[in-house]
Amino acid sequence: MKSLFTLMLFLTIQINSYAQKFEINYGANAGVTLTKMDDNYIITQQSGKIGNNFNLWIRGGRKLFLQTGVGLSNLNMSLKSSNGSSNTVTTDFSYQMINLPIQLGYKIVESGLGKANLRLMAGIQPTFGGQSNSGGALYMKEDFWSTLFIGKFGIGADLAFITIDLNINTTFDEFMKSTQSKMSYASFNLGFKL
Repeated sequence: MKSLFTLMLFLTIQINSYAQKFEINYGANAGVTLTKMDDNYIITQQSGKIGNNFNLWIRGGRKLFLQTGVGLSNLNMSLKSSNGSSNTVTTDFSYQMINLPIQLGYKIVESGLGKANLRLMAGIQPTFGGQSNSGGALYMKEDFWSTLFIGKFGIGADLAFITIDLNINTTFDEFMKSTQSKMSYASFNLGFKL
């Protein structure tokens, strides 16, 4: 009985010690996006336009951490398409999506007090979206996949309660059914953590 009590006391101290090292933060950030699609035989030229995003996130861990959350993104693009003919059509459109990122990260630099850090992150982002045209009707909602899996890679810094993040996101499969083009976008976000 005495050894069982000693074991329970030892386990309680160890769990409590680990829990104090485990850190949970949550916060919000917002920023701008710039989008790029692959050129191919249908898309002859594209140019990304400034879009925006807003995210809520939660991060758990210490030096090695897991971060997840939910976000809303609005991507803007201008495409010149030929559809295999000599006629080219320019279409400006925006694409809205709901993002559910899951990232594993590592704090490569951390201050002694834990108030400032520099972190690297990588993960996957299931995305659910819809499209709305702002000019022309060349591409309809049916031309876009409603569910995408996006690779998400980033670097970020925490300075006290302020967060700064730069992320590169790229689709694993084609973004548009009709053009078979992949899409990438960069996002720069400022936010806060609690």
